[in-house]
Amino acid sequence: MKVRAYVGSAGYTDASISGYVNGLQAERSPGSLLKPFVYGLALDQGKIIPQSMLSDLPLRLASYRPENFERNFIGPISAEHALIRSRNIPALQVFRMLDDSSLYSLLRAADLSLEPEDYYGIALVLGGLGISTEQIAELYGLLGSSGTFTKLSYLEEQKERELKERPVKLLSPEAAYLVRDMLSRNPPALGRFRSRHIPWKTGTSYGSKDAWAAGIVGRFVVVVWLGDFRGASNPNLVGRDFAGPLFFSAADRMMSRGVIPETPMTPGLNLKKIEVCALSGALPGPACTHERESWFIPGVSPIEHCTLHQSVRVDPVSGERACPGEEGEERVFEVWPSEMQKLFTRVGLKRNTPPPYKKSCGLSVSASQKISILSPEEHLEYYLEEHRPLEISLVASVPGDADTVTWFANDEVIVHQQTLQPAHWTARAGTFTVRAVDNLGRSASVRVRVHSRAS
Repeated sequence: MKVRAYVGSAGYTDASISGYVNGLQAERSPGSLLKPFVYGLALDQGKIIPQSMLSDLPLRLASYRPENFERNFIGPISAEHALIRSRNIPALQVFRMLDDSSLYSLLRAADLSLEPEDYYGIALVLGGLGISTEQIAELYGLLGSSGTFTKLSYLEEQKERELKERPVKLLSPEAAYLVRDMLSRNPPALGRFRSRHIPWKTGTSYGSKDAWAAGIVGRFVVVVWLGDFRGASNPNLVGRDFAGPLFFSAADRMMSRGVIPETPMTPGLNLKKIEVCALSGALPGPACTHERESWFIPGVSPIEHCTLHQSVRVDPVSGERACPGEEGEERVFEVWPSEMQKLFTRVGLKRNTPPPYKKSCGLSVSASQKISILSPEEHLEYYLEEHRPLEISLVASVPGDADTVTWFANDEVIVHQQTLQPAHWTARAGTFTVRAVDNLGRSASVRVRVHSRAS
C-alpha cells in the first residue's frame, strides 16, 4: 500500500480543464466498483459459492425499477458471471441476502465518511455514494491482502508507523481469494492480455460522469478514474471502453519492468473444489445429468442440493404426468420458478419442463417445492402518494407446475391470476398480511406496512 505512481490531473497548468484540481481526492460515484465486496461478504456469510445460480429478471422495489447497464435481462446466471458482467439485478439480489448492515459496516470500517445507512438503501450497491480514487485503491488493496484493510502510505516513515497499528480484517482470506479469482476471469480490455489472469473491475456512474477501472497486477493495485472535474456528463465515459484500456496500458508497462500479474493461491486456505449441478449451481441431486466445478469454503458455504432437476413419472400413452402412486416412465425435467419461465416464454426459449398432471389425478404438494413472495417486500416501507394511487406489484416465485396464484390482503381477495401474468394491488394505509396461494395449495405471506404521506 505504498503509493508508487499518482497522476491527479491530465495537466496541472491547464486552466481550461481545471487542471489544478486533484481528481484522485474528489469524491465521485463509483458505479459498479463496490460489487466485488457485496459478493465477498456473501461468500463469507455462506450465502453463495461462485457457481451459485442467481436471477437476472425484471425487478420492482416499490416504485423503483432497477435496470442493468445494457437494459436487458438474461435469466439464470452464476454469481461469477454476474460479477464479471457487472449485472445490476443479480448484485441487488446478493445484497439483499446479506446480514443487515454488513456492506455499510465494511465501508465504515474502511474509513469512508458516510451518511446514515437509511440515506443510501440499495443505492449503496450501484454507486449511490461519494468515494475518492484513493479510497477505491484502499478497498481493492484488501482483496490482494487476504482481506486485511490498510491505508495508503506516501512516506516511508508513515508506512513504518502504520505497520505498528492493528490491521483491520474486513474479509476472510478465502473470500478475498475467491473474489480475486472471479474477477480474474473478467475479459481484458486489450486482447493481448487474454492469456493473463488479472483481477479487474470496471465502473460507470449514472449519467456517464465517471469511468473507472480498478484491479490487482501482481502485488500492485491499479486504479483509473476518468471524468470532468466540473461533473459534466459525457456519453463516452464508459469504464470498459476508456478506463479499461488505460488500466491495461499501465499493467503492460509494469509487466515490462518485471511485475508478474498472476497471484498464485495462498497455501493453507480453507478451500476445496466440488462438483455442482451445471444448471442450478447447487450440490448435484440424483436427477442432475451435467456437473461442473466450483470453489467451496468448508463449514461456511451453502450445502443445498439441486431441486431444479426432478424425476417425474409420465404416462407413456398420454404423455401427461402420472398420478401419484401410478406406474409410469421415469423422466427428468427442469422445474423452474414461474418468473424464470415467464422470461423463457417471452424470448421463445423452450425448456424441458414437466407436463401437467392427468385430469383424473388428485393433486399433491411436494415439500421440496415452495412459493416465495418477491413483491411486496416485508422490510420496505410503502407510502401513499398525494395525487395518484399507490400500485404495488404482486410478484411470487412459484414452481413451474403451478397454473394460478390467488393474492390476499388480510382475508380480502386482491386478484386471481395466471402465474405468468402481471398483477398489482392498489394499496391503502394500514398494516396487512399479504398472502399468495397457488392452485396446488402452496402459500407464502409477508407483513406489509403502508403509510399515508402525513404520517
